[in-house]
This record gives sequence, structure tokens and C-alpha cells, in this order.
Amino acid sequence: MTLNRGFIWILILSLAINLLMVGGMAGMFIASKQNKVTSQSTTTTPRLGNSSFNGAGFLRALPPEDRKKARELMVKNSGEYRKNARQVRKLRRQIYLLLLAEELDHQAIKTELGKLRHAENRASTNGQALILEILIGLDFDTRRKAVKAMSQPRLRNR
Repeated sequence: MTLNRGFIWILILSLAINLLMVGGMAGMFIASKQNKVTSQSTTTTPRLGNSSFNGAGFLRALPPEDRKKARELMVKNSGEYRKNARQVRKLRRQIYLLLLAEELDHQAIKTELGKLRHAENRASTNGQALILEILIGLDFDTRRKAVKAMSQPRLRNR
């Protein structure tokens, strides 16, 4: 009995797809097992980078009376924060426009990037000083909990 050539190709294709699915599931299983085995330093080291501070988590970790004091300090310093944030946004917008220009002005871009770095450093310095001021008055356990919470990644709603 002879089989139709099309039927043979369909069987081969079906077998290949099934093997691909089995391989994918095995890979996911192995990857999930490897993700569970992480070193202690990986789980306790805070994230670094531009978005390494989780302000909401930081405030939630504080006891209510310390949270109130922290908010008062933040409100007191909000004018400086707004000024710095406005300056950073303005400089980013200027750099964006310079990069979109038909003729690139290398010197102007370098100058604006230098100004942006300075503005971001000023904003970061002010924010870090505020965080330190809040942390100074806390007991060890509360401070540890707050520092751990501020270094956790933010959950983003999608």
C-alpha cells in the first residue's frame, strides 16, 4: 500500500511541531528551576540605575508617624524638586530638538549634554540628601525595612 506524498509531509511537519513544543516546555521547566536557585548576593543587592529608588515602597515601609514626618519634609523640599525636574525636562527637550535638526551641531549637543548631566546630578544630590535626612531619625529595624523597600523594583501597571 502506498501513501500519498502530501500525507507523508504532513506527518513529518506534525512531528517537527510536536518536537518543537516538547523542547520549548522542557526549556521553560529547566529555566524555572534555574531561576529559583539564586545566590544570596543577587537577592539582597539593590538595583542600580536611573530607576533604582522606589519612593512608594520606601514610604509604605515607614511607620505612620515617620511617614507623616517624611511627607512633611518632602512637601517642604518640593519647590526645589520641581525646579530641578523642570530644568532636566527642559534640557532633555532641547537635546531632542538638537538631535532632530537637519544639521547636527556637535558642540551645542555636547554643551547641552553637559548641562543635563549637571542638572541630573543636582536633582539626584538633593533627593539623596532628603532620603538621608529621613533615614537618620529611624531606628535600625525601620531603617533596614525602608532601605530594602526603596531598592525593590517598582511594579508597573499594564
